[in-house]
Amino acid sequence: MNLDQKNIIIFESKYQLDRYKASNPSFFEDLEVLTDLEILPYDNFSPDPSLLGKRIETLRSLIEDEVSFACTASSIIQPLFDKKYIFEKTFEISKNQQIDSNKLTKFLINAGYERADLVVKNGQYAIRGSVIDIFPSNSRLPIRIDLFDDEVISLKYFKNEDQITFKEIDSYKCIAAKGYELTDESIDIFKKNWRNTFQSDGPVFDSILKGKNLEGLEHYLPLFFYEKTFFKDYPQIVGMSGDLAEPNSFVTIEDFGSSIIAARDPQGKFRAYANVCSHRGAEIEQEKKGVKSKFSCPFHGWTFNNEGDLVGYPKSDQFGKIDK
Repeated sequence: MNLDQKNIIIFESKYQLDRYKASNPSFFEDLEVLTDLEILPYDNFSPDPSLLGKRIETLRSLIEDEVSFACTASSIIQPLFDKKYIFEKTFEISKNQQIDSNKLTKFLINAGYERADLVVKNGQYAIRGSVIDIFPSNSRLPIRIDLFDDEVISLKYFKNEDQITFKEIDSYKCIAAKGYELTDESIDIFKKNWRNTFQSDGPVFDSILKGKNLEGLEHYLPLFFYEKTFFKDYPQIVGMSGDLAEPNSFVTIEDFGSSIIAARDPQGKFRAYANVCSHRGAEIEQEKKGVKSKFSCPFHGWTFNNEGDLVGYPKSDQFGKIDK
């Protein structure tokens, strides 16, 4: 596999992925793993916050670094997170930093953290005077912040078993504990999307309108946002490799809001591009699948090869310079 290109490696199950990773650790050195949330569709309980944190971190890497990744068949179809939310819901804390504890508390609440007397698991926070404990969703250990007025004088990891600090750190970037927030705006968006999707209301709908979190809400992530931007921001499955088994084979896909041609060029390299003629915007290929080295627009005969390049068009002498 050429890791200079972006690749998606899909395993049938988490067991297979873990087994292959254990026997081939070097193969995964340059790969991200998209965490499986280990829940079934529409389970009435939420995934472990640590799994949500790992999944958010991986999606950030896919956007920022455009890396290859491995996943299971179930993890790739589980709800993804809104790109804007992922990048906005972060809070970096540094030693000697001036922070507003009220703003920090507001961030934690909006980012899905739950207040507790003692922090023992991911996604919790506690406040005791000038001490703030946070268990970030992207950390294996909780963090203790000691304040003097508004200045961070100490930032340390501590053990959730005995609550004793043991290692000082300079800074840490906390990320969201959930993939959504319950604000007046997001609740209004949820209400509109729900009623455009479902024919009736129910306990989930009623709970959200009251601003109450509910176990299993992660299944409804897309309803909290106007635009389902993850369809464009994250890699999408267009089919299995067997669907394009030979050079010049192609399939057309209608699942992303506009038609797409996925094809192999004469050398067998995978290509994907909009199924739209650059002349007048007409759909080029009407067949669902087949074997072709060229695609011609049915309206004016503009012809493209299966690498997406314009290779011919009638009355070429009557056109000026064209970007092919």
